[in-house]
Amino acid sequence: MRKTADVVVIGGGNAGTSTAYHLTKLGVKNVVVVEQQYTPFGGSGRCAAQFRQQFATESNLRLALLSTAEFDVLGEETGFGDLEIDKHGYLLPAHTPEQVKMLEENVAMQRSMGIDSYVLDQKGCKDVAPYLEVGDILAGSYCTGEGVINPMKVALSYKKGAQGRGAEFNNYTKVTGFDIEGGKIKGVRTDKGDIATNMVVNAAGEWGKFIGRMAGASVPVEPEKHQIVVTEPL
Repeated sequence: MRKTADVVVIGGGNAGTSTAYHLTKLGVKNVVVVEQQYTPFGGSGRCAAQFRQQFATESNLRLALLSTAEFDVLGEETGFGDLEIDKHGYLLPAHTPEQVKMLEENVAMQRSMGIDSYVLDQKGCKDVAPYLEVGDILAGSYCTGEGVINPMKVALSYKKGAQGRGAEFNNYTKVTGFDIEGGKIKGVRTDKGDIATNMVVNAAGEWGKFIGRMAGASVPVEPEKHQIVVTEPL
């Protein structure tokens, strides 16, 4: 493991690997990623794999547009290959008049930013989702540019791209503390050795709160345990 780094990224999920990838694209030479398990161990390796553009704020919409555009080229750009993208669309149902109004307002904002979303009536919801019980659904918003992607391959693709530009990844390495002088980061301590650095990115996801606590920072993340069931062969 390197003893010094321009930036240490804590966390090897999609946030951490993406951060390392984009830092190296910007020309940062010495990026070190520290992950307590494997790539990607945390939420990125256990998520529902869905991506969408139907959001209600401009900031989220811009982020969604950038993300989906990157997904289209990431596998080729990094040399990783197929990310198993399936843009079969995403339906958000509305069960009350208030929800219908909210969807209509959201769709108007989305379309103004170039997103191909639109509002469906009850029959339209049934047409795009034939197995859906629509008895209590008044309407829905639908976008064809959304779907699913293999989240593990996304992280591994970012990792491959970052490694190709010189980033170092240290799996099965736990952060145990920080060296701080005058309120500034001077190094990261791990169970495999220390790394001198002036810059740390906390990309630890559900562990972000505890990483922040080690550095004396309050990170407003509250981890919750969820359950996931595989219902068909992968």
